[in-house]
Amino acid sequence: MLISLITTDLGIVLEITGSTSAVCIAFLLPPLCYMHLTGAGEWRSWGREKKWWGPALCTGFAGALMVISIVQVVVEILS
Repeated sequence: MLISLITTDLGIVLEITGSTSAVCIAFLLPPLCYMHLTGAGEWRSWGREKKWWGPALCTGFAGALMVISIVQVVVEILS
């Protein structure tokens, strides 16, 4: 809400909302649901089970992508 009060351009606010929600829907929620449904919360089995490394990498990629997209929008706001 603070960003929407600071900026006069609605497009920037939509970019922030779109970048965070699109990354969550496309890259973050599916691997987290898979990991939850297959019992990946048991940390002691991560070394033995290789089936969780893919979703874990996808979750890490989603976090990095979300940070990069928010930084790009903030740079656009400041310039």
